[in-house]
Amino acid sequence: GNVGYSLSEGVGTSRGPLLGQTFDRLNIVSGGTFNFTFGVFLNEQMEVEFLYGQQSSRLDAEGHAPTLQVSELKVQHYMGNLVYNAGTHDSRVRPYFFGGFGATNFAFGQNLLTGSTGSIQNDTQLSTNWGGGVKFMFSQSLGAKFGVRWTPTYMGSSTDGIWCDPFYGCWPIGQ
Repeated sequence: GNVGYSLSEGVGTSRGPLLGQTFDRLNIVSGGTFNFTFGVFLNEQMEVEFLYGQQSSRLDAEGHAPTLQVSELKVQHYMGNLVYNAGTHDSRVRPYFFGGFGATNFAFGQNLLTGSTGSIQNDTQLSTNWGGGVKFMFSQSLGAKFGVRWTPTYMGSSTDGIWCDPFYGCWPIGQ
């Protein structure tokens, strides 16, 4: 298990009214996280692991008007990773790198506009997981792990029109 902090980004949206104001961005607020992993070594360097992570957050609407707090939000990750551990199994300091894929669930809590719960539908999307760090072993069975993880999540797109180029032809562009 580990604890940390997640830096989050929002998504641009079509300009739309909400409570009489115009917003064009939904932002997932950065916040504290905790993660649990369970791994099995395939050999001295390669490991297969499952990761569960949860970030406590909030969904905000942003635009030309002041930021509007929309809903409490938990961002949950369910990932399968392939981990490469550099060095030998008995090294005291061991760099590692990983990549994988899975799902990210956006679980909305209390609606901060109305004070009620459940008015925004939860959503689960395909995501990938990339990162690395360093493991420090204090003994054979006790250590610490410091690392970074990037989890891009596909949020979907809609056709916003047709773009034509004299060299490559025409294709739909997404929003």
